[in-house]
Amino acid sequence: MQSPLSVLISAAPEMAELVERRYTVLRAVAAGEPVGRRILSDRLGWSERITRSEVEILREIGLTELGGSGVSLSVAGRQILADLGQIVSELQQLRSLQRMLAVEFSLRRVFIVPGDSETEVVAREALARAAGEAILEVLGPKDVVAVSGGSTLADVARHLFSHKEYPGATIAPTGGGLGDALETEANTVVAQFARALGAKYRLLHLPSDLGEQSVSILLDAQPAIREIFDFIRSATVVVQGVGTLKSVAARRRFSAARIKTLEQRGAVSESLGYFFDIKGKVVEAAGGVGMRLEDLSHAAHVIAVGGGTSKAAAIRSLLNTGLQHILVTDEATARAILSDESVSR
Repeated sequence: MQSPLSVLISAAPEMAELVERRYTVLRAVAAGEPVGRRILSDRLGWSERITRSEVEILREIGLTELGGSGVSLSVAGRQILADLGQIVSELQQLRSLQRMLAVEFSLRRVFIVPGDSETEVVAREALARAAGEAILEVLGPKDVVAVSGGSTLADVARHLFSHKEYPGATIAPTGGGLGDALETEANTVVAQFARALGAKYRLLHLPSDLGEQSVSILLDAQPAIREIFDFIRSATVVVQGVGTLKSVAARRRFSAARIKTLEQRGAVSESLGYFFDIKGKVVEAAGGVGMRLEDLSHAAHVIAVGGGTSKAAAIRSLLNTGLQHILVTDEATARAILSDESVSR
């Protein structure tokens, strides 16, 4: 079960920054009270306007007092400072995990939500919302966004909300369908993304497991199919779920012999029809319909979304390819990714 703090931050992630900011002001006041607002501003490294605004808010809620000699903590402010310290310490642990993952895998941005999305509904919903935030941070007015299928991206689609519409952007699937549950098929996820963003969309009505020879024949015979292939492969933003060998094998109905062969080769993750070992090396290029691995290197933003400790090795594997720019995951998974355990799975 998540702590009350984890639940709060999952529901309102912007609260983390606000709590840390207020704690920073209280600590700065406590370090040498009473303190004039100009000195306090210098101590914080903030503008006087921002400092004055924060001090006034803290005074209004009874945590600071303003006298002739400057700002002091109230009795309530002294009492709450120690408790806030513990809370901020927990928040900063998430920040530390974000920094460590970003450095370890040369990522531009890492989003981590509290808890374990594999076992906690609140964490799973928070993960989906955080993925939406990650997408909206990079989405431009004319981007082509390629989105994979799967349950994780279906969750993201259900929780995606934007105050702004993107009529010039286009959403498309990274590849063909797998013939499983309709709600997790890439085309369904694409349509939901487009609806949430007020964007256009393109669909690909082909099975994902067509062989290279069949794909080649289709491309030669059907210019319209070649055109949608080229369009998908030109994506500027790519949003991927993380496929483990076990989950992909089940969705694609692999035989036991095929699974055993992939396991022997060290496969732990899959992306765009390619299987990777824990070090991010391709162990099998099965291919598929849609994007190719080399297309990721041409995209401006590649976002990997995955949570649950059972996916830790697969996420580490995918990050080791060096093709991901942004990661969205949960706290339990982030710790597992950084631990030796995920390497040995």
